[in-house]
Amino acid sequence: MKDKYDLIIEFFDILSDRTRFDIVELLRDDKQRTPAEIIKELKKSQSTISQQLKKLVQSNIIEVHQEGVKKYYKISDPQIYILLTQISDFIHKVLKPTLDIEDYKTLTRVNPEDIL
Repeated sequence: MKDKYDLIIEFFDILSDRTRFDIVELLRDDKQRTPAEIIKELKKSQSTISQQLKKLVQSNIIEVHQEGVKKYYKISDPQIYILLTQISDFIHKVLKPTLDIEDYKTLTRVNPEDIL
């Protein structure tokens, strides 16, 4: 039986994949998107996006519903963005002094000039 620490590790493992993380970030501002929209925005192959959407659905981070022949994906619980913001703030506060500007920009997706 998994304990809470196993679940936390699984959660971070799911988001440790760049494509999955990018999908979650892409869904931040939109209520829902089709796979075709995600493929176009992220410039990844259909098979890559499909595999990663499946893993995100299985982990309950995103959910899918169908309208006619189209599938739509959205975040299951918007609280995930509170957590991601807290992690970004932590990186800014604690890790920023040890990173160069390009590393920091990559990790936080924030323009370093906006915070310096």
